[in-house]
Amino acid sequence: MIKIEFDAAIIDNLYKAQLNHPNPRVRKKLMAVYLKSLDVEHAAICRICRISWPMLLSYFKEYTVGGINALTKIRHEGHPSKLNDFAKGIKSMLAEHPPATLKEARAKIKEFTGIERSIPQIWSFMRKLGLSTRKVGGVPGKANPEEQEAFKKTNWNRASQRQRREKE
Repeated sequence: MIKIEFDAAIIDNLYKAQLNHPNPRVRKKLMAVYLKSLDVEHAAICRICRISWPMLLSYFKEYTVGGINALTKIRHEGHPSKLNDFAKGIKSMLAEHPPATLKEARAKIKEFTGIERSIPQIWSFMRKLGLSTRKVGGVPGKANPEEQEAFKKTNWNRASQRQRREKE
């Protein structure tokens, strides 16, 4: 069993930090160390936090080396999208001429930027820009209301349907 000494102030800081940190991975690390401070068995901590034994040990080592600050460091920032450089232009282009499908949006973005992305990536990027997909609906044609009413009266009532059946 790994021996780590905790005092009341550190336990309080761990509790507050694991509740309030914005990153879920950091919260998981802090929760594991907080549970260790409460003398919960390691196997139970692994089950509660849904982590492996080696991962738990790495959290404990990280804490013993650097304390709470070491646990709260975020090492993976990700890579910014190359489309971010063209965000304003893409947003104005798609707002002026909204595409009917995501495939069409992908083609327009590729034509505008020269960068090709998959359809899920295009959908995610459009959502980040505040754009949304639209449901396609039919546009009503120019119809004569009088003819529509006459059609309804002759074809939609049950009596006219029976008459037509009798004639046939």
